[in-house]
Amino acid sequence: MPDEGPLDLESIEARAAAASAAPWTAQPNGSILHSGPSASRVNVRLGTYVVASVGAHDLGLPSPADAAFIAAARQDVPALLDALKEALTLIDKLFDPDPCWFDRGGWCQAHGQDSRPFCPDARAKEFLIQHGRNISSSARQEP
Repeated sequence: MPDEGPLDLESIEARAAAASAAPWTAQPNGSILHSGPSASRVNVRLGTYVVASVGAHDLGLPSPADAAFIAAARQDVPALLDALKEALTLIDKLFDPDPCWFDRGGWCQAHGQDSRPFCPDARAKEFLIQHGRNISSSARQEP
């Protein structure tokens, strides 16, 4: 997969918030249902609302695995977003903005790390920048 740049966390959160309420459930025929209410189609027989149908139903080839993945994503995506935001906050607090400098053995002397193949602080800096964090204000917090 080509590098598409940083994740747009706000857009992902907005899409998750706009989706039908959780939980979603996958059916053996590839349909994804939720308990409603919403503007989705109603499955009168089951008393649920149809979020989506996955697979080539007209050919008799539903995709239950894809439907299960999509249904689980309704809960998984918000949980992953929360975990990523927490990780970014922790990295931001632990990140040392001092530049790396290496001895002849490849050790980062600024951060006291075995930096082979890279210093974890240097990678943390790249990660924070990649996710739109302003690293100039980052600094380790004193206890």
